Amino acid sequence: MIELYLLEQFDAFARIGTLSGAAEELHITQPALTRSMHKLEEEFGISLFIRDKKRLSLTPAGKVVANYAARILEDEQEMLLRAIETDRRDRTLNLGSCGLLSINRIVPILTQNFPDKSILTEVNTDENILRQLHNQTYQLGILHGLPKDKSIFSQRYISEQIYISVPLDHPLASKESLKKEDLKKSSVLTFDVGFWVQLFKDKMPDTSFYIQNDVDAMDELVEASSLLVFNSNQMIADGYTSESRVNIVLDEPFASTTYYLACLDSEKNKYDSLFNSLRWEAITC
Repeated sequence: MIELYLLEQFDAFARIGTLSGAAEELHITQPALTRSMHKLEEEFGISLFIRDKKRLSLTPAGKVVANYAARILEDEQEMLLRAIETDRRDRTLNLGSCGLLSINRIVPILTQNFPDKSILTEVNTDENILRQLHNQTYQLGILHGLPKDKSIFSQRYISEQIYISVPLDHPLASKESLKKEDLKKSSVLTFDVGFWVQLFKDKMPDTSFYIQNDVDAMDELVEASSLLVFNSNQMIADGYTSESRVNIVLDEPFASTTYYLACLDSEKNKYDSLFNSLRWEAITC
């Protein structure tokens, strides 16, 4: 069997055309490279070089070997990269979610069910999540709608209802529920929570929105300002409340959603334990 280092050195000579140049690229001495080329010829049992006083060149057989050597080295590199990628994928669970809250809720459950895996998460659109599930960039996805794609297995996860957090001295604080008309000309503060932000902008064009990405800054603004703030039943359950504010339900069809946990149908057996552990939460949330 021909050793790989001999093909690497032969490939370097074939590309560069001189022993000195190839030796420099390979960080070895020219005599060492010459010995390797002799050894390679012995392995094949044929001449691979035309030797004259002025230069060294490849025989027709040497050119054939050079072509195959380049291909073998490319395959070896691809093999290495794919093996590393497969190993990384096997040790990592990638989750794409349409919203931030659903990520925060599910990560501890994923960690409990898959303690040997690193959990990577990303907020994305439903369309992109489905695409990434198909190409296996994501192993799991959280969507805010039941997917119609038959190759995708999904299970109801949790539901979320939007509330408006209103200061106690605000004119809206006495209302039992709010409509989007109540928020016309108002300014509303919201965390960047995925699909909700664009939905709010589309459905409530007469309302101004201030988008905050920093959790600590968001908490400070909620306490220090008189701005209205988007909240939800799930966030309230997680403790996102304030004694100086009242949470009022936004009574609009677009202000509630159901999340679905999804994976490729062909992969669902891998995640049976996860889907089983989430069924109780789906019933109670």
